[in-house]
Amino acid sequence: MTGAMNSIMRTAGAACGAQLAAAILSARTPGGAGLPLEDGFTIAFAMGAAALIAALAFALLVRAPSAAACGWRRGDRRSRSHGA
Repeated sequence: MTGAMNSIMRTAGAACGAQLAAAILSARTPGGAGLPLEDGFTIAFAMGAAALIAALAFALLVRAPSAAACGWRRGDRRSRSHGA
């Protein structure tokens, strides 16, 4: 279950990030020009870096649950992947 949620969140994040970068580059393209200005790429990169830093800060705040909180006892041989 955790792997599936991870995959969904990565896909959603990649889709949103690509659309945000495309919007920034589109906004930084002068009318009639075929290519965006160089600062459009810089801004898009900076936005991605800011998102990375925010995600890293959030990840550092999240703590893994203890075995006791999961209902596990020392020496318990149950598999994590099956949960039984």
